[in-house]
Parts: sequence; structure tokens; C-alpha cells
Amino acid sequence: MKIAFFIASLHDSGGSHRMATVIANGLVRSGAEVDMICIYGGEPFYELDPGIGVTYLVPHKRWGQMFSHYAGYIHRLRKTLRRGRYDYVIDVDTLMSLFSIPAAAGLGTRVISWEHCNANANWGRCTYPLARRVASRLAHRVVVLTDTDKAAFERRFGARRVVRIHNPVTIEAGEPSPLTEKRFLALGRFSPEKGYDMLLDAWASTRCRREGWALRIVGGGWSEGELRAQIDRLGVADSVEMLPATHEVEAMFRSASCFVLSSRFEGLPLVLIEAAAMGLPAVSFDCETGPREIIEDASTGLLVPPGDVAALAAAMDEIAADGEMRARMGAAALERSRLFSPGAILERWRALLNGSCES
Repeated sequence: MKIAFFIASLHDSGGSHRMATVIANGLVRSGAEVDMICIYGGEPFYELDPGIGVTYLVPHKRWGQMFSHYAGYIHRLRKTLRRGRYDYVIDVDTLMSLFSIPAAAGLGTRVISWEHCNANANWGRCTYPLARRVASRLAHRVVVLTDTDKAAFERRFGARRVVRIHNPVTIEAGEPSPLTEKRFLALGRFSPEKGYDMLLDAWASTRCRREGWALRIVGGGWSEGELRAQIDRLGVADSVEMLPATHEVEAMFRSASCFVLSSRFEGLPLVLIEAAAMGLPAVSFDCETGPREIIEDASTGLLVPPGDVAALAAAMDEIAADGEMRARMGAAALERSRLFSPGAILERWRALLNGSCES
């Protein structure tokens, strides 16, 4: 079987890039022939198996001009697909289906459109709803991360071939966090959907920060300057640190005693799965999809209403004040993380590609 993953770029540290790398590596190690096709050039952030070939439609990093070169990218992609004679092209983001579906027409290559966010999250007012509708009607399969999104694709976009496949744990967890550091951890790109502005507002009102607790935010992105200015404005610079994205995520988890997710929306947040695999309890907004499929409220962590800054602060104070609660929730989170084992998730992907995974 010959498979191409189609993605905008590989040089980002985002969750979808990590998942594409993990699944591609797993498939090639189980005998498939796998390539990565990228619109933009750039050194891959995550390590690819040496057996995976990488093709760039353009050799350099370029952002914000994807659709101004739309016809040219389709032409280059079609030449690449024809030359590769792929059985499947897997779009890493439904938006990619606006390119892959016309490019693959008549070539015998089946398109699988992989949604990494949720059905109601739009990066572009027109392009994302259009991409999801096109994928729902014309792709061989649409892959979503949650049962909520499966129902949404069927209801909103008329999809009839939707498969739910969770993201797997992607770290070698080893020893779980000892939960001894008085530190909350947030991890992800610095962009509005991650809600770090709300997290900082919540942090400024917590009691625990005045009792020696700290907040560490790890990532990178264009809103970093705004967030640093907010930290200064709130007067919390003595208890908040912002660190760049790192490959050493296990060390980040192990040096924290609770994970916090403040996203406005998510798909199935990989960082929550990783935190659970490291034995960390979590505090999270119960945004539309994702957190509630990972966190069992009051068992493995605490869910609070979406966007409720005061409730987020109160939940952080509650966990910080109770060491027994943290230990109990951390152990339960570790046990729950086994539902997302890489072997089980990869088997779902293999079944899909072999035609035996229907829902």
C-alpha cells in the first residue's frame, strides 16, 4: 500500500503536525510505503522515519498566500500524485481537501480528509465550511477525533462516510510526575484559540499564586508579544514564565503538578492526553469538543464552563490546595490514558486503510 500525507508544512510544532508524524511513522514501520507532501518547505519539527520521503510543492516557507496560488498548487500536487501512484492521500486538515480532491480526480487515488479541530471552528469564514462540505461529499472517508464531531459532520455537512479515530498518546512517559512542584503547566502555540489571555486573567485572581505556586506556558506563536504585555499589565511576571516550544515535553510535564487548558475551542487536545499519561490532573474549560472525552470531571481533573475565567481560577485554587486530590486524580488520569494507546489507535488507521473500519 502506498500512502501520501498532504500537509501545509512540517516545520510547525503544532498537534496536527505531531499526529501526522506519529501515524506516518507507525504506518511505514508496519509495512506501508509512506511519503509526506507539503505545500511549503522547511525542516520538519518532529522526527520522521528515514523511510518516509518528503516532497515540497514550493521550496521555501511562505504563509498567507495559499489560495492566491491555488491553481498552481493543484497542478503541482496532481503531478506529484500521478508520479507517486498513491493508493491514498491523507489530508492533514480538511482545508487541504480543497486541493487534494481536484488534484486526485481520475487518478485512482482515494482521499481521506482528517479533521484536527472541530466542525464548528473556522479559521476562514468561507474556506473551512466549504472544505468540510466538499470533503463530506467527495472524499473517500472523513476522519474526526470525537463522536461529537462525527455527529456534527453528518448533520451539518451531509457526510455519510465519517470515522472517529482518537489521537494516541505520543510520548514515552516513563516515570509519572511526582506532583511535588508547585507549578501549573500550559502547553501549545501562542494564538487566540488557546485562550492564554483568559488563563492569565484567571491566574491573576488566584490565591495559590500568592502562596508560592507558579504558571509555566510553553509554546510559540505570533501572539507572544501580546501575552507578555498582558503579564506585565497584570503584575504577575514574578509567577509566570513563557518558554519556547521544546522536544523535551516529558520534562515539562514531570516538573508540574497540574495541567491547565484554557482553549476557546479544540478538536481532541493531544496535550491533555499527554498530561494524563504523565499522571497529571488537569483543569480545563469544557469547550465544545475534546476535553470531556479525556477528562472525567472530579475524577481525573476538573472541567469548568467554557470561558468562565472566575471558575477556572477557582478550580486551580482547589487543586493547588489539596495534595491528596492531586494524587488521586493523577493516578486516575494515568489509568485513563491507556484508552489512547498508540497500538490501538494505529490499528484503527490500518483497518480504515484496509477497508474494514466503517464507523
